[in-house]
Amino acid sequence: MYLILGTQFHSYWQSFMILVTVPMAFTGVVAGLMVTGNPLGLFTLYGVVALAGIAVNAAIVLISAANQYATNTQHTFPWRTVGTSNEYMQ
Repeated sequence: MYLILGTQFHSYWQSFMILVTVPMAFTGVVAGLMVTGNPLGLFTLYGVVALAGIAVNAAIVLISAANQYATNTQHTFPWRTVGTSNEYMQ
């Protein structure tokens, strides 16, 4: 999966960032189960699999949108243009 993402985004770093979202989602599940005191059951595992898919999908959409924004605006992000004039953007 890592190689497929790497060829899709032409960057192995972005693929790594996408796949890092899965362990982060799992730590959230473990923390939520510990706080609520619920056991790890079959339906919980169904939810964990669904959450992993949602997290990866959201990361892919976010990285793709950031790449598209960066190519369309010549790397001028909104937080760099607020309060500055064009002579400082070079």
